[in-house]
Amino acid sequence: MGEEPRSAKVSRTVTAGTVLYREGEDGDTMFVVQSGRVRLLRAHDVGVQWVGDVGPGEFFGEMAILIGRPRSATAEVIEDARLLELDARTFADLVRNNAQVALRLLQRLAQRLDQANDVIEVLIHRDPVQRVVTALARFSAHEGQEASLGAIVLPFDRATLAARCGLLEEEVEPVLRRLHRLQLVEATVDGFLVRDVMRLSEFLEFLAARESRAA
Repeated sequence: MGEEPRSAKVSRTVTAGTVLYREGEDGDTMFVVQSGRVRLLRAHDVGVQWVGDVGPGEFFGEMAILIGRPRSATAEVIEDARLLELDARTFADLVRNNAQVALRLLQRLAQRLDQANDVIEVLIHRDPVQRVVTALARFSAHEGQEASLGAIVLPFDRATLAARCGLLEEEVEPVLRRLHRLQLVEATVDGFLVRDVMRLSEFLEFLAARESRAA
């Protein structure tokens, strides 16, 4: 007998540190995260740019099978994960036969558009202070978790913030110290606590006005 055809739907466990695919490679499958976490990264002028983290119930790599484009980012497992790998036909059947899957696809694509807009807003600034403050303000609006007294928690660490700003950690650190002195942002075990998003936005406006006067 000939070799059995590869399963159209494969579930597998992958350890942290595994690179599932690299930016620019061809691909014919997408992935659904059942457990764990995967980080998407893209090459940037000064290194590597954070694109997004994907957790349980989310999917990634779909553009390769939707429009046949090469991988637009590198996918690296950052927490031991169990992944469901789907080929184009299986994914199409899921979307065709399950309205919830189709709706989730549209919602996820809309979220990624928001994230892309945030990244653009951050990277247009050359000044590290404006990059970090813009990032904290934008991410608070779209990804923040409400805390007490109207404060917002952003659940990521310094390395993630630096990657999302296209900066080195040592460039981000003095900005965080300054924001801490101004009582705008505080680093906690859960991430970054933005005490008052409105005040943070006002500080960003002040930085933009100062840059405009200096130009």
